[in-house]
Amino acid sequence: MPQDNERFLVGGEEWGSLPELGIPWVKARVDSGARTSSLHAWHIRRFRRAGVDWVAFRVHPLQRDRRTVVDCEARLVDHRGVRSSSGATESRYVIRTLLELSGESFPIELTLTSRDSMGYRMLLGREAMQERLIVDPSHSFLCRAPSLRDIEETYARHRIPAPHLVVGVLTDGDGDDDVFLACLRELAAKRGHQLQCIDANTCELEFENHHERLRCDRVDATVHVDVMLSMLPVERSEVACALLRHFEYLGAHCPNSARAFHETAYRSTVLQRLVRSGTPVPDTRWSTGIPGDGPGTDARVVIRRDGAQTGAVPGFLVQDLPSSPTAGLLRCYVAVPQVIAVPLKTDSRGRLKPGKGRAAKPDRDARRVIRSAMRALGVGVASVDILCDGDDLMVLDVDAFALAGVPAVIARRYADVVIRQFERAVGGSVQPAP
Repeated sequence: MPQDNERFLVGGEEWGSLPELGIPWVKARVDSGARTSSLHAWHIRRFRRAGVDWVAFRVHPLQRDRRTVVDCEARLVDHRGVRSSSGATESRYVIRTLLELSGESFPIELTLTSRDSMGYRMLLGREAMQERLIVDPSHSFLCRAPSLRDIEETYARHRIPAPHLVVGVLTDGDGDDDVFLACLRELAAKRGHQLQCIDANTCELEFENHHERLRCDRVDATVHVDVMLSMLPVERSEVACALLRHFEYLGAHCPNSARAFHETAYRSTVLQRLVRSGTPVPDTRWSTGIPGDGPGTDARVVIRRDGAQTGAVPGFLVQDLPSSPTAGLLRCYVAVPQVIAVPLKTDSRGRLKPGKGRAAKPDRDARRVIRSAMRALGVGVASVDILCDGDDLMVLDVDAFALAGVPAVIARRYADVVIRQFERAVGGSVQPAP
């Protein structure tokens, strides 16, 4: 066994390279709490070469940069279940390749998984460290780190030349009558981006031997999509989640993940997330013995008068709101960090509907509460219903399915902030159309 002086010191994060995969530089988080090492990969495809199993995949090696893409191939070593930091078990491909770190080169095993939401493109676990590394988590980059010029030069040939983003939108039909979608298409074209509508009614998912494939009528489902947005109604939440999971697997940025979509489809789940995050909510009751909290279940708003309390109503979540004349209801359409609001009113059945007033601008405290609610549900583009009563602010609902009904009065303005959010998140450059 090598002595300690034969090992070398590394910090909590380091730059290394994977020469056999054609990756000259990648920033790794050194994590002794993780057993296995992992690499951010997408568009993973298994194939056979000379009777041996291989995997081909793509990598975004740089943080916050989806325009740098490296195509990789490696021999498949294993296919095993790995428990993530959230406690969920994920089935991953395993490869073996060389890691170069601080002038030293040694073989490691890597599992392939999407790490877009994790920040670091690579995680170095303790199996790769054994008898090789000593970790000082209080420091970073104790090994050689590349300069910005080094990174630019080595990755120049891996940059996608297209100046625009390809934005996919899941629709329920052709979407020709949707004002918000029309604005989204027009403004995307003006900023040099391509918008591709995918009618969920024409899609078919195929699953076989650790693979999944999407087929769509009138659309080439194999075209790479930078961003995927769903405008499907809440009644089609299962379809929305399945298709979003597919595009997440292919490496698309989804401002609302499949998991977030699933949770916002259920009002009781939304309220549980809000309460546990410390976000203020109104008094709410739901009789769990009565079916009705499925995807798209209505919530009935009850105006509290003279301090009276209202019990559960069959089939509804009941939210008691104060009857103060200063209380105002707003539906805030959010594309983090931007917020655009419209007034709300209650119909004869106690349901909240957008009013006919002009767009409103929530104050700083309201925007802070709104963003807290968005973080609690893990969504980036959604509506948040709030009650403003003097200094009191309460969140009634967070809805990732709200894009299916954006009011015409704010459709163009909201489409603009949504596209700009995509540009910030994905890093696409803007080339105005001639």
